[in-house]
Amino acid sequence: MAVYRLLRGVHSEGKNKDKSPKIYNPNDEFFSKNDLLKHNLPGQPPRFALVSGDAETFGDSSLQKSDKEPEGRKSLEDMTVAELVRLAKDNDVDLGDAQKKADIIAALQGD
Repeated sequence: MAVYRLLRGVHSEGKNKDKSPKIYNPNDEFFSKNDLLKHNLPGQPPRFALVSGDAETFGDSSLQKSDKEPEGRKSLEDMTVAELVRLAKDNDVDLGDAQKKADIIAALQGD
């Protein structure tokens, strides 16, 4: 599982608890089991950036993490425990008994 940032357009993936579709707007970060970078077409501005996760998960070592964080955005490592817990809750990620920051990040990344 990887964390992506939507760079442009609108993206829908997954469902909310009320069964409505989850809608993501530019600069939103979210988890996906899918390789969203394959939707970045040559000659066009990219739609998705890999924020956290291993690009090799998808079998393509040429995929790179986003080099530039938009202002106001934090990496998982820079987030507080409270922010990480909120991110997990917003993305329906079960943290199990994780309480330490490193364990929460591991759960968010699917490790």
